[in-house]
Amino acid sequence: MGFTLDDVTAVTLFYKTKDLIDLSIKSFRKYYPSIPLVIVDNSGGDDCTIALRDFVNNDNYSTLIETGSNLGHGTGLDVGIRNVSSKLIYIFESDVFMKVPGLIEELISIVGDKTYGVSEIHWVTYNRPFSDVSPDFTEREKMRYIWIYAGLLSKDKYFEFPPLGNDQKTNAFPIGETMRSIHDKGDDELLVDFDLSKYVTHLYGGTRSRYGIGGEGNYVN
Repeated sequence: MGFTLDDVTAVTLFYKTKDLIDLSIKSFRKYYPSIPLVIVDNSGGDDCTIALRDFVNNDNYSTLIETGSNLGHGTGLDVGIRNVSSKLIYIFESDVFMKVPGLIEELISIVGDKTYGVSEIHWVTYNRPFSDVSPDFTEREKMRYIWIYAGLLSKDKYFEFPPLGNDQKTNAFPIGETMRSIHDKGDDELLVDFDLSKYVTHLYGGTRSRYGIGGEGNYVN
């Protein structure tokens, strides 16, 4: 489709993890210094918020959206996505470290007319998206699930399906309802699998391990 880096805006989300700013945002900026970046802050005005304000004040291509409270993982990312005007959205979580350049260029190169998203795909159960399903599950019981700790979404396609959410206030599967809708549509071209391991390291639970799941501890990754 002829996309370039000019068609991309990045979105990330933070919740009370000031120490992860250097890990995630600054590693992203090392390789992509001028891609517009929308940072959604769920921290509510703590030292993480202050550090993010400082970062944005010194970065001409970044915007900070302060939600004032913890909206949760999916809802927070949805706020960021709705503040993007570009055709493509690169999402990365606050505990993702970019190791080498070239990821976004690779993702752009495989986006097609029907693509909803490009990232790592796992097989999960339909009713409750747990990974590593048994191969003898029926087609209705299993579905593909795109892991959005780092990946590219089409903004137009994003609004054709249910938005990211908080998975009944657990935040465990912020894109679960979307994946169920895509599965029901039955179009394999909507999701494109891509091995991220060369480009990024995901710490898994960089926020969850500190603040838990659910309630006041609605985590963001």
